[in-house]
Amino acid sequence: MATFKKHANCRGLILSVCILLFILTLSATCARSAKKAKKTIPLVDERNLVKTNITYKSVLKEHKRYSNQPETIQKRFQNPSLCFVTPWNSHGYDIAKIFNFKFTHVSPVWYQIKFDRNEKRIYLTGQHDIDLNWIDSVRNKSKLAESVSFSSTFVSSSDPSSSFSSSSSSSSSSSSDTRTSNLPPPLIVPRFIFDAWTLEDYQLLFSSATTTSPPSKSSLSSSLISILTREVLRNNYDGLVLEHSFLLSSTLVPFLISLANSLHEYSKILVLVLPSEKSLTPSPSPLFSPQTFSYLCDYIDYFTLMTYDFSVNKAGPVNPYFWMKGNVDRLLGDGGKKRAEKVLMGISFYGYEYEEEGKGGEAVVGPKYVKMLEKWRPKIEWSEGWREHWFEVEEEVEEEGGGVRKKRREVWYPSLKSVSDRLELARELGVGISIWEIGQGLDYFYDLL
Repeated sequence: MATFKKHANCRGLILSVCILLFILTLSATCARSAKKAKKTIPLVDERNLVKTNITYKSVLKEHKRYSNQPETIQKRFQNPSLCFVTPWNSHGYDIAKIFNFKFTHVSPVWYQIKFDRNEKRIYLTGQHDIDLNWIDSVRNKSKLAESVSFSSTFVSSSDPSSSFSSSSSSSSSSSSDTRTSNLPPPLIVPRFIFDAWTLEDYQLLFSSATTTSPPSKSSLSSSLISILTREVLRNNYDGLVLEHSFLLSSTLVPFLISLANSLHEYSKILVLVLPSEKSLTPSPSPLFSPQTFSYLCDYIDYFTLMTYDFSVNKAGPVNPYFWMKGNVDRLLGDGGKKRAEKVLMGISFYGYEYEEEGKGGEAVVGPKYVKMLEKWRPKIEWSEGWREHWFEVEEEVEEEGGGVRKKRREVWYPSLKSVSDRLELARELGVGISIWEIGQGLDYFYDLL
């Protein structure tokens, strides 16, 4: 009997140990799963990051963290929003796929329009950068939207496609689209830029056109229209962005109208890049007059205004708030509010570093800015007048002949607050935005869009 009780006690002890081990194993597994589970990240607003009083520590800690909550997977800025993507900042390609629902238009910077002066021939370069697989990815469901679970009752606050031109491409809507139905894909509108053209080249290009008649079918400008239209159709783009130097703005008008008509014939759109005026004082010969803008509004779908690079040759803000507002107001003119929906106000996602006065600034993009903060740990200041963040540091550098001197650096770079203020300005003016460019910004900027 004693032996039986002893064996029973052993079996009970063994069973208890097994149960305990099972519980401990299960607890450890759950703990590991919990660690692996993706943490919910609130919007930057909810994290109290959109403010003037920021520190280098907060930027370093938060700049890679953007919201992944289902209710935030929407377009917060409801006006048209175009973003540029450049081959030399590959991070922009990923951003366009992650946040594609934030943009109404995506413009890869791929093409150059060249002119062979000897053969009097126009041709395109840059085709080696074309990435049709990437375009398919941008038109489909975003990586961020795939990573969260949507409830069946979730509906975006509005449909960004309502801001599109009526000539938006039917090709994009017929493409395979696995995105959430209330988050329409952006239009793909690559940028084409006149590269290394002289005043004489422009004069030759538009010599057959007048301000009232379109270019003749045998002219160089007619040839260029055919080249651009064919390239858009060949790659199933939704249109194009055109940039030139505005050496002959008035002469360009009939060409632009003919190009727009050619694209509209195939339900494609034309976006024209406009220069900003450094001085807001009325000029008798502006780079692009409000009258020309008003006239072309009947033909061109959107105008992206380059309201950045205010301070290039001397230290200062990149796109000061009131200067941006002044440029938009000047373009729209009296009673021009009805044209506002066609204007895309430029916002820079890059900054500048200035070492010595008079030498000009060196561009600063996101990764470089982060390294600066890690290295210098500066006190970041807010300029209320310019409504941009900046900082300055002094370094000791060795002279060539021996000795040490202090070298001052000044850095201006966008922040959540500066971007937020400019988005609010765009809302007040009734205009859209264009971002140069998304490979240069910090990831948490996109919470604001």
